[in-house]
Amino acid sequence: MSFNWRNFLKKYWAAIFVIFIIFLGIYVRTLDYKWSYLRNIDSYAFYRQMNDIVKNGGIMPNYDNLMLAPNGVPRNWELFPYQYLGAWSYMFIHLFLPAIQLWQYLIYFPAILGSLAAIPMYYIGKILYNKKAGVLAAFFIVFDISNLSRSLGGDPDSDAIVIIMPLIVIAIFLFTYKYVEIKKVFDKKAIIYSIITGVALTIWAHTWIGYWYVVWLIMGMLIIKIVFDIIKLRNIKHLWNETKHIFYCYFTFMITFFALITVTSS
Repeated sequence: MSFNWRNFLKKYWAAIFVIFIIFLGIYVRTLDYKWSYLRNIDSYAFYRQMNDIVKNGGIMPNYDNLMLAPNGVPRNWELFPYQYLGAWSYMFIHLFLPAIQLWQYLIYFPAILGSLAAIPMYYIGKILYNKKAGVLAAFFIVFDISNLSRSLGGDPDSDAIVIIMPLIVIAIFLFTYKYVEIKKVFDKKAIIYSIITGVALTIWAHTWIGYWYVVWLIMGMLIIKIVFDIIKLRNIKHLWNETKHIFYCYFTFMITFFALITVTSS
């Protein structure tokens, strides 16, 4: 049996384009970077924290000896998702490339992270419209000038993860929303999806202090849906029957978020 390229491309063309966008994004961000140092002071601050994790066997030390020198200070209890992601991914790559140093790895780390934003952005566009919209959205998010300039190679500031994390949260929420909207039920899968959304939102909250705008976007979407449903149905009972499963999901992931953020911030 011969391989049918036409059927393959018809089925996977969107995935091929997204992969191409990711690699092109990495290439553009690291093109002609020939310096033996990172770009700015903030980059070195995150480099030092990641280096502390690497030297401490994969765990962030409880005490920062260089902050408020000479005495240092205890570190606040946080998840440090960006620092752990950078340190652990470096430790994994180091198994295969033992000669690479952390600062060299961090030249590519923000470029890869910024370009991977194409994946959640694609799914957002696909869920809201279709595959074509998803591919276009992925292209625009990766090559938007403001996003591009904040995720350049050699600049491992936290901007790259601040770009990708809210997209992941919104993509998971929209996946959950689409599931319950089609099924019109709040079943086991809906509960699991809602909890996963809450977990993602918690990680996002530990990533950037301005995380709340994602919650307002989700809430705004639900309010707009209620307004349109009121206009369409004009019946409170029918309105509740049409939307209750969505609100069950919303309250589930918000309760999960509040519970986790309380535990992880104490």
